Amino acid sequence: MNGFLKKTGIFLQVRINSTRLRGKALLKLFNKTITEHAMERLNIIPADYRILVTTKESEYALQNLASKMGWKIFYGENHNVLKRFVDAALYFGVDIIVRATADNPLVSSEIAIETLNLFNKTNCDLAHLTNIPYGSGVEVVKTEALIKALKNSKIPYDLEHVTPYIYKHKDKFLIKSINYYDNDNTCENVRISVDTSEDFSRINYLYRAIKKSTNKFKIKNIIDTWNKLDFKKFKRCLLITAYSDSYGIGHIKRLLNLANKFKDNFHIYLSFKHGNKDILSKIECCDVNYIDYNKLDKFIIEEGSFDRVITDLRDTSLDEMKFYKSLGPVISFDDLGEGGQLSDINIKSIPSPDEKNFLKFNLEGLDYLITDIPNNKANAKLKFNNPIKNILITFGGSDPANLSKPVARIFEKLGYKVTLVVGPYFKEQVNESENCKIISNLDNLKEIIDSSDMVITSFGITFFESLISNKPILLINPSLYHDKLTKEFKYPYLIENNSENAVIFGLDLKIEEILNKMKNDNAFSEILELNSLNKFFSLKIGNKKNDIVKLISNWTFSLPICQNCSSDKQIVLYRNSNHNIHKCNSCGMIYIIPFTQITENYNSKYFNQKYKEQYGKTYAEDKDNILLLARERLFNIRSYIDKGTLLDFGSGLGFFAEYCENNGFITTCIDISDYAIEYINNVLKLRGIKGDIEYLEKNSEAFDVISSYFVIEHIQDFVKLIFLFHSHLRKNGVLSLSTPNANGISIKKDFMKYAKAHPEDHYFIISPKLLKKILKRHGFGKIKIIIRGIHIDRFIKSEKLKRNKFFTKFIYFYAKLFKLGDTFEIYAQKSK
Repeated sequence: MNGFLKKTGIFLQVRINSTRLRGKALLKLFNKTITEHAMERLNIIPADYRILVTTKESEYALQNLASKMGWKIFYGENHNVLKRFVDAALYFGVDIIVRATADNPLVSSEIAIETLNLFNKTNCDLAHLTNIPYGSGVEVVKTEALIKALKNSKIPYDLEHVTPYIYKHKDKFLIKSINYYDNDNTCENVRISVDTSEDFSRINYLYRAIKKSTNKFKIKNIIDTWNKLDFKKFKRCLLITAYSDSYGIGHIKRLLNLANKFKDNFHIYLSFKHGNKDILSKIECCDVNYIDYNKLDKFIIEEGSFDRVITDLRDTSLDEMKFYKSLGPVISFDDLGEGGQLSDINIKSIPSPDEKNFLKFNLEGLDYLITDIPNNKANAKLKFNNPIKNILITFGGSDPANLSKPVARIFEKLGYKVTLVVGPYFKEQVNESENCKIISNLDNLKEIIDSSDMVITSFGITFFESLISNKPILLINPSLYHDKLTKEFKYPYLIENNSENAVIFGLDLKIEEILNKMKNDNAFSEILELNSLNKFFSLKIGNKKNDIVKLISNWTFSLPICQNCSSDKQIVLYRNSNHNIHKCNSCGMIYIIPFTQITENYNSKYFNQKYKEQYGKTYAEDKDNILLLARERLFNIRSYIDKGTLLDFGSGLGFFAEYCENNGFITTCIDISDYAIEYINNVLKLRGIKGDIEYLEKNSEAFDVISSYFVIEHIQDFVKLIFLFHSHLRKNGVLSLSTPNANGISIKKDFMKYAKAHPEDHYFIISPKLLKKILKRHGFGKIKIIIRGIHIDRFIKSEKLKRNKFFTKFIYFYAKLFKLGDTFEIYAQKSK
């Protein structure tokens, strides 16, 4: 270290499983990860070593990347990043470190070189530049300074963020900084770091503009480009569907209808898996940019990824969906294929008989059907003539079975006035007559449906729009598949298809027959309660389509990366409107990816009303039961340590701390709830501190015991919390935790039922075996597991067996032996 020739290393700090945007280091920006972009910028800087400084869990994702870019890689401490840097410096024999982070794909080589020059000129311990865009700079620091910081750092925050200790102790270190630009050229509003999905979208937008400029990645150009851009509308949404001259026009209209609702926030792009852009000249649509399907991959390389990709494809394969996900985060509609289960959000709005038991959807039901017609039936009235006179006939944009002409002629002969909608891809020409009016390519059917007495169509969106308008419908389908859909939906007025070629023999007689049936069934009754179609008219169709728009607009996308082991190998176990529940195939942890940021509010309502709804009494009323459990928990703690200081993190109303205080311990309670802390301080007269994980990061107080019951599942980065607990325990200190059990009987017996009741602010479910492994990895030993949450009702239903004491004892023994209780406690002692 003190030799004549000093070695410089560029250390790029990378983390795969970041909390706010999981997997951000692997997100593709113009077909390269943001980590690669940062490496490219830093390659310009003269140095002896270029090193990715990361954790062992990231090896699968970063080893090949490092090799490809000609960089070294060092795996070190997970949350003690300062130690990771020191260990890497000692391993490579580096004296001077240029520190950068992979959060910053546009890190400036100009600023880095200037910082390195400042460092060398002043022989300081740490150098950095000020008045630069956030995310453009680096720090240059002596390895000796980091060794000194590591030796003296007592606060976890100083260990997690490498240089804070140095900045806080300017009396011990020489720190130099200068402005890169003069004060007139401020850059405070320019943020080119990626911390959230919103940040990534902005960088994607900025990068497109930079690529088209002359000076590209010069920092002055980046600042000027940022200042010129309009960030009011910078996101892009790609719509993908398929159509031909025989199907799919309704799906195009559906997607464009949806896009019209969020077009003010997104630039809309459209691509057809089959078909071409000619259709856009034949239908009314919002302003869209068309991309040839075969050129999508090239588009991503040249123009960057999309912020949303919406697919309306019925049966995608895994490979297809992987391709769509390479374009951007995917929301799929009515995808019954294997690919649909790989999409980020899967919505099913149209009934289907092909659904397999394994299929899972985030939103499901006719409520989510995208239509132009509002479903407002507060004062529903049937509006049609009786007897009926006006018939609307519409078989889509192509009428693949050529039903329009024969059906129209039959109804004309029966004495009805016919309005026939002719689409852009009709193979047969249909001429107007005295009783048959032709409307070409009608985009919005609402008015014509409302003015009709009856609709003749096939199973599809027009059918559901007609139900919204309370119109009797006769279905004549182009295929056996559509007949199958109709029967699955149990709609009664269907003229069945006779064969695959859509030829319906005796169509005129069948139409008369079914019209008579509809009359006899009161399908044309003006009294809603007597109408045989009342249950279909009462369906809530399209009521929640605005929820889809809200979800698309507010979705904070993250890659499914395991918070424990950083693996991206996972399966989706469950979906709902708020989150997906994944299982990591590498370590087995079950974890949640929420669609929007979860806000927690632990006010008086939580401890009173909500607690009572779940347990039948308020938190305070449940004190006796809590104290019984406290007695057992303290007994287990005392098998390690008899007395001392105790921190109860996430203490609730402090009843466990109160019990421990009365039994020889000096206690401190930390909770995020104002209500709880006020109760602890004023009623229990104990030491209560309002705080969260950040409080532990920025304080150095040490304890003999830390308890935290049913808290860690509320913390996204729970592994970090384990690190913080270890940091705040004295030598041989004891940690006591409880949490739901991923190995519990409720999960094993009926996971779907369990998942439906799973609180959305529980970010993961872990097994005793895995939590034990994590504790060992963080320096804990002498680990003891206590299985709880063993309820006989969850194992057996027979009342007779429940009364059998011998059998119930066996169940308890069996459940504890195989760790099948729905919750567990774990005790561990700090060993290093």
